[in-house]
Amino acid sequence: MSMVLIYALSATIFMMVFLVVGLAYIIKLRRRIYKISQENSSFKTLCDIIKTPIWFKDENLKITWVNKFYAKMFDRSRASIYGLTDKELSPSKLSDGYIRDDLYVKESRKPYVYRENEKSGMWFETTKFPLISDEGNLYGLGGIAFNITAIKKSENLMHSMVYNDYLTGIPNRLFLSVEITKLLSVAKENNTKLAVIGIDLDNFKDLNDLYGHSVGNEILKKTAQKLKLYTSDKGMVIGRLGGDEFVVVIPNVKDDEYINQTCNDVRKLINTFYDICESNITINISVGVSIYPDNCDNYEDLMRQTDMAVHTAKSRGRNCIVFYDEEIGKANFKRINIEINLKPAIENDEFSLYYQPKVSVDGNDILGFEALLRWNSKELGFVSPADFIPVAEQSDLIVSMSDWVMRKAMVQNLKWKKQFGTMYPVAVNLSAKQIHKPDFLSKALKLIEELNYPPEYLNCTPECGHG
Repeated sequence: MSMVLIYALSATIFMMVFLVVGLAYIIKLRRRIYKISQENSSFKTLCDIIKTPIWFKDENLKITWVNKFYAKMFDRSRASIYGLTDKELSPSKLSDGYIRDDLYVKESRKPYVYRENEKSGMWFETTKFPLISDEGNLYGLGGIAFNITAIKKSENLMHSMVYNDYLTGIPNRLFLSVEITKLLSVAKENNTKLAVIGIDLDNFKDLNDLYGHSVGNEILKKTAQKLKLYTSDKGMVIGRLGGDEFVVVIPNVKDDEYINQTCNDVRKLINTFYDICESNITINISVGVSIYPDNCDNYEDLMRQTDMAVHTAKSRGRNCIVFYDEEIGKANFKRINIEINLKPAIENDEFSLYYQPKVSVDGNDILGFEALLRWNSKELGFVSPADFIPVAEQSDLIVSMSDWVMRKAMVQNLKWKKQFGTMYPVAVNLSAKQIHKPDFLSKALKLIEELNYPPEYLNCTPECGHG
């Protein structure tokens, strides 16, 4: 066989193989194209079912495809939208932002997510993403906007439940802690002052007992409304700490006189008649103030000092304004020390009674005795009744102390009878809190019966001094 024939045969075989391989590749490619077209068709069908806007743009930011919901949103046919840019489709105040976001996605090749609130009150969360080929080339952008109005409402509800007071609707203690901490950071950066005004309704417990909790709740709500109305245009923050305690925060304080003026305004605002349940109720308030950086430089100390100032205002007769200072801090430390050591005082037998005689006008006859409570603390030494009685009155400690005084005085009088053959009337000073207890009378009668004590030799008088 000649070489020419061999070459011709080889060429023929090569061409046949090439045609077979090429044909197989073409068939495979057509199948792939068909599959992609089918997948693309399925994808677009799926996009049309979804009731949220979906769109695609080319690298020049012109729209190449949108789903039915997108077209319906603009009340246009899809064909009329294709080839347009956002500037041609939306008002400039919206399109400028859309284009800016698109350029960011295009340049960074990263998805971008943002939320926006429509005038209608609806919320959308939009995700824009780059379209990148297998070769790594960007050939367009895509986007989808989900209606998250229901989610946003749930978020707002959760925020309200966490950060708002359930009764009054104004910010609660948790919100105040977060907000005041932020405001303190701003004050430090700008070298400005910040004031926290603590407000406590005077005798609120008595009002609750007299009119009932429903009226008490109405008083709290009306107080919150008044504070909200007063501060709404002043850049102040208000909140309820709990119970009958409220707070007004003044950021960026210009001078101390402005703080003082605000305190007086708040007093006048709240010290008015509350028309509730056909009753005119007058409310007075005790006000305490702490200032950053004059008094402290952190949230915890600021709130603690405000509370001390309020407590001092109450101890000074209520219905007044007190600014925190070092003397208040020292007095508060002393009060806390007394309160801590008062609790174990009865168990540790640290109390004693001194009996002051009551004599006749001519001074010749003893008419009786007054039992005076004294405290010699193991930790603090001798503590004046003027110091420990007010502290005890602020808690239920005064009740147990008064019970102890009554029993001790009666037992002592019985000892005198046994020793000297005679008894004298003994007066014991009892706290108003103890006398107002529903079981006070029954407990007193039970004690008299237990000790077999003649009741005519016991005089119970409300505490009106500290002996």
